[in-house]
Amino acid sequence: MILTDREIQIGIERGLITIDPRPNDRTFSSTSVDLTLDATLTEFKSVKAGIETVIDPDHDKFSSETVLAELTNSFQIPADGYLLRPGPLFLGGLRKPST
Repeated sequence: MILTDREIQIGIERGLITIDPRPNDRTFSSTSVDLTLDATLTEFKSVKAGIETVIDPDHDKFSSETVLAELTNSFQIPADGYLLRPGPLFLGGLRKPST
């Protein structure tokens, strides 16, 4: 399904689409919203053969921050960019738009 800029904006206003932080009006074009990735990427570490990781969010000492620190590496995207290759899982955040 392709939504127009107006349909995307209505979806955001009605809570059917969530983009946080909410994009400003300059980021909308006819059928898209331009988003800018933050300069920090978080890459999940490779899984080694024969090792299985189990995450138990119900554990009384569970901490999502600790889990991410153990299972990922964060780095700054170099000034000349970073090529995302197939395979690894990355987390990226949206850079807050300038006002």
